Amino acid sequence: MKNKSIYTIIGLATLLLTGCESSFFENNAPSSFTPEDVFSNPILTENAIAGVYEIFGEDRGYRNR
Repeated sequence: MKNKSIYTIIGLATLLLTGCESSFFENNAPSSFTPEDVFSNPILTENAIAGVYEIFGEDRGYRNR
């Protein structure tokens, strides 16, 4: 009997949680750029590519820690 009540509580909890609005967890910062904004401006595109090159250029070897 105790197991049935636990399963009932778990079932009700999952029903309540799945009924929530899914856009609650989808946050976009108002200061973030969209891909259309970045790649429409050549300066921003160059900065994005330079940022990728910088990450690949970092040496994360054991000696440098």
